[in-house]
Formats: sequence, structure tokens, C-alpha cells
Amino acid sequence: MRYPLPLRFENQPVLIPDSSNSEIEALLTAFETCTLPRDCWTHSAHLVVALVYLHRHPYSEAMELIRNGIQHYNRCQGSQGYHETMTRFWIILVQDFRLRAKLCINSPITS
Repeated sequence: MRYPLPLRFENQPVLIPDSSNSEIEALLTAFETCTLPRDCWTHSAHLVVALVYLHRHPYSEAMELIRNGIQHYNRCQGSQGYHETMTRFWIILVQDFRLRAKLCINSPITS
């Protein structure tokens, strides 16, 4: 299974390159069910999950979903790699990015 590539922002509408709606949904499902292979839980995957949650949910709800989701995934994978301050920092950064960027109406994350 192929998972979404990194986000890019160059004063262009934001899309997740080489990713279809079904690939993004597959990433979210694998993350939420803890079936995502550990080596696929990259920084880019963290950012995609955060961007989608922030797009689909109110900020405070998305913050909790992301934080709890990462902690749950890490427990399932036997990892202790969670860092609260860094997680909050990146969520704030992704939210700022999301609000400043003009998301394409046909972007996979808009569904």
C-alpha cells in the first residue's frame, strides 16, 4: 500500500501530492486501527493525519483526536515516543498552515 507523500506549499493551492482520497482514507484507517506499519508512521504521515483531522473537526476536537490517536497508536506499537509539547507545536503549525493556504475544493481532504 502506498501512503501520502509530504505536503508542499509554494503559493499554490494545497494538495497532498500523489495521493487519492482512497489512499488518504486508507492511511487514516490504518492509523486509527493501529494496522499502519511502524515504518510508515513517518513525520509526513503525522502531518497528513493532523491536516485531515483539523480540516474535518473543530480545532479543540481535532487536537484531542490527534493527541489521543498518536498515544493510542504508540501504545499498540509498543512505542514510548510521544512528546506532548512537540505534538501541540506541530498541531498549531499545521492549523496555521491550513488557515493560510487555500485548499483546493477538489482536494482529497475536503470530503
